[in-house]
Amino acid sequence: MSDTDDDTGFGIGRIRDQLAHGLAAGPPSVAPSAAPPPMPPPPPPAQRPVAPPAVRRDLPRAAVEIADRIMIAAGAASPATPVAPATPVNPVIPVAPVMSPSAVPPPSPSRAAALRSATIAGAASRVTLLPGQAITVGRGAGPDRLQVAGSDVSTGHLRIAATDAGLFVTDLQSTNGTELRSRGIVRVLAPNVPQELSPGDSMLVPDGTFLCEVLHIEVAS
Repeated sequence: MSDTDDDTGFGIGRIRDQLAHGLAAGPPSVAPSAAPPPMPPPPPPAQRPVAPPAVRRDLPRAAVEIADRIMIAAGAASPATPVAPATPVNPVIPVAPVMSPSAVPPPSPSRAAALRSATIAGAASRVTLLPGQAITVGRGAGPDRLQVAGSDVSTGHLRIAATDAGLFVTDLQSTNGTELRSRGIVRVLAPNVPQELSPGDSMLVPDGTFLCEVLHIEVAS
């Protein structure tokens, strides 16, 4: 059998020629596939319906808010934009309670009327002061002085002055200080700071030495 014949009637040379022709021609061209059409944009989310105005317009604001919350919770409505509460036409302004007359503390006798005289007593003597007069209490002797014995008492320990407004005591920067006992309250006076006196007040050195006391205060009626 020649190289151009085989059992099927096709020669080897013919097959070789067909193969050579196919390699020269290259692979069959394939038409490019068309690009897929663009996908349509998704539809916008559906807005949930809100209760019709006809149902809501005659309800109070609180009832409308409760109805909206129930519909939102049930999925029948979407939250609406909050609306600022309306400003009341006549707002109520809080006013502090007025103190009743019975709650007002009464003025002291020296402040209720002008002072006319005051009587001051020491350990061995006493003196009466009129408005505009003053006396110094201490170890020193002399005019306008109430002398008190005691090693812990300063020469000029304190000063008591009578004015139209009342009777006042002032510690004169004494060495051991002045203790005032007034209406059951005991306190040490600050130097050079006047303190008003009342009937029955007494003044002592803080260690217990007696200085003087207020026997009586007379005021104008």
